[in-house]
Amino acid sequence: MTLDWRRVALFLTAFSVMYLSLSAVWGQTVSHYVIDLATVKPAAWFACVVYGQSTIVPDGSHLRSPEATLNVLFGCEGLDLLMLLSAAIVCAPANWSFKLSGWFVACLFVWSCNQMRILSLYAALRAYPKWFGPLHGFLAPLGLVVLVALYFLIWLRLSQSAAGPRVPFTSSHAA
Repeated sequence: MTLDWRRVALFLTAFSVMYLSLSAVWGQTVSHYVIDLATVKPAAWFACVVYGQSTIVPDGSHLRSPEATLNVLFGCEGLDLLMLLSAAIVCAPANWSFKLSGWFVACLFVWSCNQMRILSLYAALRAYPKWFGPLHGFLAPLGLVVLVALYFLIWLRLSQSAAGPRVPFTSSHAA
């Protein structure tokens, strides 16, 4: 198995374009929609369901309660992982309809995983503040990367199964 440098170049280009584009447009309006509405507000609802209390409220980029306040910043919303996964899906050897469906499921998967990460960070901050640093700086990011890599590998395997068996190359000069 050899490395296809065209796919590597496409991956790096796709990720770089997405990341630089997001960085260029990131501002108060984009932050409001991505962090405040799409990340913190659902996290507050999930936290209320998990803890069974309504004192956990979204406040802009903050998840607030009497016990703890978690601030969600640029980079904590999961878009970096989604961009990595999107670039990998674009480069994968699969048909475009499978890529598109894989991307839609990937969006939901990454968002759900990031919501679990935010809830675990809130729980650590609330009940075990000493765990917040290692969880925030190492364990949660590592867990997300592993989950996203597993998603991609499973998706890639499914894309190859959906394409059917590959016909091996045969020489027309066979004896």
